[in-house]
Amino acid sequence: MDRREAAGKLDRQRREAEELAQREQDRAITQGRTEAAKLVSEAQFQEAIAILNRLALQYPNHPTIGADRTAAALAWGQQIHEEEERVQRQLEGAAVARGCEQAAAFVRAGDYQGAIANLETLARQYPTHVEIQRERQDAVRAWERQIREEQEEARLRREQAVVMQGREEAASLVRDGNFQAAVTLLDRILAQFPRNADLQEDRAAAAREVERQRREAEERAKRALASLQQRDPSVDLQLEALEAEGRARRALEAFSAKKRPATPAPQARWNWLARLFALEVRVRCALFSLTAQAIATGHRGAAMLF
Repeated sequence: MDRREAAGKLDRQRREAEELAQREQDRAITQGRTEAAKLVSEAQFQEAIAILNRLALQYPNHPTIGADRTAAALAWGQQIHEEEERVQRQLEGAAVARGCEQAAAFVRAGDYQGAIANLETLARQYPTHVEIQRERQDAVRAWERQIREEQEEARLRREQAVVMQGREEAASLVRDGNFQAAVTLLDRILAQFPRNADLQEDRAAAAREVERQRREAEERAKRALASLQQRDPSVDLQLEALEAEGRARRALEAFSAKKRPATPAPQARWNWLARLFALEVRVRCALFSLTAQAIATGHRGAAMLF
């Protein structure tokens, strides 16, 4: 009986010892996992993995330790990857910033093609950086604006050269008193540059001189004609005869310019031709009836008109 009691007591002691050991193991594992989880939350993955490695060596059959270690290792790898990406972004950002600054230096120097080539190379190296494309578009617009400005400057220089030469030639004609030729020349240049104020001003001045010359010529002609009429009454007859002859000649020319029909013309048309011919004969007879002195006087009067 004492032997059975002793055996039962030993069994109870063994079970109690096992239970105590299990509780100590669970407590140690829980404490280690808690410490590891705290380190993981603080991104101290190496320290957490070291604790879990020690626990795994002490308690190799405990599945949660391996799971915690695997999770910590994955989190550490993710952190390393994110850090590498962050460093890469920083390096790329610095390189892009340097490239954009170099392009800006080209732009400030007016070398837009150099800036565009620099940015295109940069864009091939870092295609995900949209700011490179924005910089390139700005450089392209600035280059196009420069081209337009240069073309406009070249056009203005050509216009100024043509206008200056034309104004000088017109001024020379004005100095020679040939105002009508100056107006014609300025009109031709104004057809190319209608908004040029200098040409408009020069043309207006020359046109005023042409009008002044015309009025003066009319006045001189009127005075010369009045003088001729006072000295020789036959001048009126000559003038009337000349006007009649001119009208008859213009009528005959207009009639002859018409196409003659294939069939005989109507009688009325030939009657009209006969009347015109008779008129021309009468005019010429009136002219031939003037005395030689009157004709000479008329010629001198005509000369004075010019």
